[in-house]
Amino acid sequence: AGGGIIELNVTGALTLEAGTKIEASGVVGKSGASSISGSYNGPVNGGGGGAGGSILIFATRVEGSGRIDAAGGQGGTAGQRGSYQNAGGGGGGGRIAIRGDAISPSVTLDASAGAAGNARGGSGVANRGGPGHVYTHLGDRKVLSYDSRLTTSAVSGDGEVDLIPSGASVELDELHLLGCHANIISSVTADTVYLER
Repeated sequence: AGGGIIELNVTGALTLEAGTKIEASGVVGKSGASSISGSYNGPVNGGGGGAGGSILIFATRVEGSGRIDAAGGQGGTAGQRGSYQNAGGGGGGGRIAIRGDAISPSVTLDASAGAAGNARGGSGVANRGGPGHVYTHLGDRKVLSYDSRLTTSAVSGDGEVDLIPSGASVELDELHLLGCHANIISSVTADTVYLER
């Protein structure tokens, strides 16, 4: 299942103490059934991880050292029918957007992709999901970040993102593309662009 939607409108500061979390992450995919005797009680392929949801926060400040997570769920483990079958693919990362004046650097924002499921040595290796994004609009400064480095997978390769829906026009102060490549299919203007593998 996907992560759903959370919207918070806070008058003043939102404080996330250590160990606390606001979460709209996707769930882990169901593992495939296994049987050596030939009697099967369900699908043998691992299920796909749920997609990360959406979190929108309005607050003057986000403080503390907690987490805001909208990550994709990991794919399900491959089942067995004689040989191991297919693992499930990871769920795509979700969306986090924060509008206010400041965010504490000790608050973790995670919209990463879900990892591929465990193929258990079989040939049915799956892919991780695509990265989600984090958007912050703090004062007059607008920053959009895609980070595909947060998730590892049995399959190598860059995460791929469609940067902005077709036909849209976006103006940013910073654009971060970290460990992924983007299909820019619309007008994007940014004062600073960070690219990192």
